Amino acid sequence: MSPLFSWAYENGKVKINPCKWERKFAEPHRDRYIEDWEYDAVLTKAKWVLLAAAMEISYFCTARQADVWKLERSQFRKEGIYIKQSKTGAQQIKDGTQD
Repeated sequence: MSPLFSWAYENGKVKINPCKWERKFAEPHRDRYIEDWEYDAVLTKAKWVLLAAAMEISYFCTARQADVWKLERSQFRKEGIYIKQSKTGAQQIKDGTQD
């Protein structure tokens, strides 16, 4: 919210940024990965075929959810799926093969 209020302040939309003095919320990192049976349970209950496809692409290409949903047809190539990671900016061709 703070960047939004900063923009609004700079553009004369608000008189102060009420978030300026608030501490940032730090979410703890997860230390548990779901097990195969948990993944399979969610996948089999997915009633929307695009959700199931997004889950599979994300899993096999180790891609973040946001990066998978932003995929366009041109990013699917013969050699793999071209993904530019939104978090790090890394650009990779993910072939989805597992070692």
